[in-house]
Amino acid sequence: MSKNLSGEKKEETISMLLGLMVVVIIIFLISNFVRRGKGNISLPGLSQQNETLEKPKETVGGMSNYDVKKGDNLWRIAQITYGDGYKWEIIAKENKISNPSKIEIGQKLIVPTLTQKQKETVEIPGEYKVIKGDNLWKIATTYFKDGYQWKKIWELNRDKIINPNRLEIGMTLRLR
Repeated sequence: MSKNLSGEKKEETISMLLGLMVVVIIIFLISNFVRRGKGNISLPGLSQQNETLEKPKETVGGMSNYDVKKGDNLWRIAQITYGDGYKWEIIAKENKISNPSKIEIGQKLIVPTLTQKQKETVEIPGEYKVIKGDNLWKIATTYFKDGYQWKKIWELNRDKIINPNRLEIGMTLRLR
């Protein structure tokens, strides 16, 4: 019986040490997070709202130059310059950027002036007829420029959509 008690004490000691290690690691991770990010969580499109955004410098031919800064990506630059992050592809194409995630601090980008067609926004129809390959995310991105608006479409069509992951080809969805 004394052997069993000493085995239990060893097990308790090991459990206590492992628990203590977990607590120390968690404290380290939290303090590291707070020191590095100063407690801020970066959410694209939301976190940058409080930052001062520098507009690109005008140059000849309706083109602008933009100097890439820390934290920039093509989406953010398109939001700053065009007011629409979805237009990042225009900047990538103009600068012949094959990998959009590979832009460097200090890199100079040419930001072209938008044509009238590029400036036009998509008018949201009252209804949409589902075609092959459609899903709520794709429809929301096309008409609302935000895939997360799929929930809005689903809410408007709950009577027709049983499973939001499966749409029937030919069904008519309300968008407004």
